Amino acid sequence: MYLRDMNPVKLGQQIRKIPFIFNYFEKEMLLKKDYGSKLRTQSSPQQYIVIERHIIKMDNYTELDIDFWGNTEERMSKRITIDYNLRIEDQDDCLIVDFANAFIGGGTLGKGAAQEEILFLIFPQAIISMLICEKMDYNESIYIHNIRRYADYLGYTTSLEFQEMPNESFYKNIRKDFIAMDAIQYFDGKTDSQFKLQNILTELNKCFIAFSPIELCKYDTISSGKWGCGAFKGDPQLKFLIQWIAVSIVNRPLIFATLKDLNRLEKLPQIIKTLGNKEVKDVFGYLVKYSNGFQEFNLFDSILKMVEEDEFNEIKSKQREKNRLFKME
Repeated sequence: MYLRDMNPVKLGQQIRKIPFIFNYFEKEMLLKKDYGSKLRTQSSPQQYIVIERHIIKMDNYTELDIDFWGNTEERMSKRITIDYNLRIEDQDDCLIVDFANAFIGGGTLGKGAAQEEILFLIFPQAIISMLICEKMDYNESIYIHNIRRYADYLGYTTSLEFQEMPNESFYKNIRKDFIAMDAIQYFDGKTDSQFKLQNILTELNKCFIAFSPIELCKYDTISSGKWGCGAFKGDPQLKFLIQWIAVSIVNRPLIFATLKDLNRLEKLPQIIKTLGNKEVKDVFGYLVKYSNGFQEFNLFDSILKMVEEDEFNEIKSKQREKNRLFKME
C-alpha cells in the first residue's frame, strides 16, 4: 500500500483499505481448512478468472462517427430499469460496470476510494488486472470474468469502512463479471466541455465498445449508474443518455442505479417516457443540438423543450399539408 508512516490524518483512506486486503488472505486460508470446505456448496462455480481487453479495430472505430449515430434507426430501448436502492455490484445475473480509470484499478493501492477502488477491494482478485493491463485506449474496454467477492463495505470515499462478509454468504461463492470502461475526466472549471460533440462521441463509442456482446459473458443485463460523475465531474443526465443510447444499439437491458441520490435526475421517469418511442438518431440529434448551443436549461429540460417544439412543428406541418390538399380539392 506504499505506507511510509501511519499518520491517520494523512493516510486515512489507505489505512481503511488494509482490512480488505488482510480479509482476502484470511478467507483464502479458511478455504484451505477442512471446516471451510464443508461449508462450500458442492456445485460451486469454476475457479478460473479471465481478464481480456475488449477492442474494436481502428478501421471500425472511425465508422462510429456523427453519420453513424445520426442515422441509426433503432428504437430507444424500453428495457431500462431505474434502481433507487441497490448498489451496482449487488445486482444478480448482470454484467457489472466498473467506472474505471484509464489505468485500470485507479487508486486501489493508493488514496482513491471511489466506485472502482471499492469494487477492487471487495473483489480483490481484480487487482491482478492492474499488474497485467496497460492503459486503456479510447477504442478499448477491459473485461474481467468470474471474480469472487470477499467482503462488504459501508460508506464511500472518505467514509469507506470494511464490513465482514458472513461466512454463509462467502461460501456461496458469489462471482461476478466486470466490464471496465474509463470516462473522460473533466477538471474544475472545464465541466462544460463534456457537452462538446467530440467528447460526447468519444464516450458514446466507449459505451458501445464496452456493452457489445462478449462471447464468454453469460449475462445479458448491464448494471451501471452515474458513470464518471464523481471525481471525474461528469453530468449524470448526459451519462444516462449516453448509456441508454449504447444499450439500445446493442439490444441489452440496462439497470441504472441512483443509490437514492437523485441530484439532477429528478426527471428520469419523464425523460424515459418522452424519449422511449424515439429512434437513436433522434436522441443523438438532441445531444448534437444541445452541443451546438441550445443550452437554455439543463440537458433534460432542454431536450424536453426540443421534443415539445418538434411535436408542435409537426402538428403545424400536418395542418399546412391538410390545408394545401383542401385547396386543391
